[in-house]
Amino acid sequence: QALVFLAGESGRLPRVVAREAGKRHIRIGEGGDEVILPGFALTRAGAGGVIGLRTLEDLGVAINGLLAASRSR
Repeated sequence: QALVFLAGESGRLPRVVAREAGKRHIRIGEGGDEVILPGFALTRAGAGGVIGLRTLEDLGVAINGLLAASRSR
């Protein structure tokens, strides 16, 4: 399995964002979690922190937080 970040214009085939950096492999970890390899981090502007994104669940929580923050602006 892989997590792939895509971008593209309407009517055109999407492309992988940032070439190899836009693709992460997914493996099942020891606890049964789907682990993103290699992991990555999200820097929160104005919040003064970095969030480590190791699992798909971590990524889902971070995306939901970003969407909620953008709606409140």
